[in-house]
Amino acid sequence: GVKLLHEYPTSLKDTCIYTDARRLEQVLHHFLENACHHTYDGTITLRVKAYEDIDTKRPMLQMRVDDTGVGIPTDQRDLLFLPFRKMDGKSEGLGMGLALCRQIAKMLGGKAYLDQCYVGGSSFVLEIPFEEV
Repeated sequence: GVKLLHEYPTSLKDTCIYTDARRLEQVLHHFLENACHHTYDGTITLRVKAYEDIDTKRPMLQMRVDDTGVGIPTDQRDLLFLPFRKMDGKSEGLGMGLALCRQIAKMLGGKAYLDQCYVGGSSFVLEIPFEEV
């Protein structure tokens, strides 16, 4: 009962990204896998957009995974990206996934975070520098 969707502007349709593809895939895979584990009906949407960072005026690429799952309890949100932290005892793994995602994003010159304003589930965001060639 869960639909996997994607949204991106047509202007990015034929865009190539020059970055560490393996690491980018690792972050997106983790975000999508978490959404699949915690969404029992509704949608999981991968959204992509380009924008200019307000502070640095630098072009950025934002990739976010929004879901209609159970969401993240408010008291757990600040702990999500810490090593060895798991939201529930049901999931397999050591609780390192999101901590690694944050480190990878930093190595790529960007950031990974939970959009705390998102309602109706969870929204994990990856933002990395993006330049048109």
